[in-house]
Amino acid sequence: MAKRPPVEPNDANESLEESTLIQLRVFYTQHRNKIAAALLIAAACFFVLSLYQQRQRQVLEDSWGRLATATSPASFRTVAEDYPDKPVAQLALLSAADLLLAEASSARSADAGQVDIEGNLAEAARLYQQALDKATQPLIRINALLGLAAVAESQKQWDDAETFYVQATEAAGERYPFLVNISEQRLAMLPELRQGVVIIESSILDDLGMTEPTSELTPAITPEPSATPTLSAPPGSLAE
Repeated sequence: MAKRPPVEPNDANESLEESTLIQLRVFYTQHRNKIAAALLIAAACFFVLSLYQQRQRQVLEDSWGRLATATSPASFRTVAEDYPDKPVAQLALLSAADLLLAEASSARSADAGQVDIEGNLAEAARLYQQALDKATQPLIRINALLGLAAVAESQKQWDDAETFYVQATEAAGERYPFLVNISEQRLAMLPELRQGVVIIESSILDDLGMTEPTSELTPAITPEPSATPTLSAPPGSLAE
């Protein structure tokens, strides 16, 4: 009986490849409609995702542009309302509150009757609280707490001011020693302020060198859409 000649390795590989191609051809013939539908769905999803990402980038760029051109508490509030879920909303709330607090402090010093001092302070406290509630970064939280403490000082609510300064100190920790120093200095002044002792530069705004309301407040850095924004230091709030 004649022996079958041995199969060469190259012949075996070619036979396997040919068999695989045949199986793929049969599979495609049987499922071509499903494959076409799946490819179409994948292409549509990719297109929709690309449009969504492009839209999100545009919204983010627009939000920072709006913040950079805002000049009043009302305009900053509008930015926060229009972009409630964006990081820019937190800065807009802080900026609006800072301007209201600075305006109230300046009006009280100048005895300006046309400014609703108590109304400004109440609105500033509300906005600082909103920023605190939305805070996603430590500096936002510290800024908001220092703002609330400054408002409480202006309203002579000393216990509240002390609470906010303590919370700000704890939030700053070892990472922000400058902010800890500011909070501790204000805490040390509170007993004298409670007794009505006049202290030169007794407002936290003076500690920050921001005693007058600014007519235009622009963030020091406009971050890239993909980057985490760093904070400027508007009146009544601090950045590292």
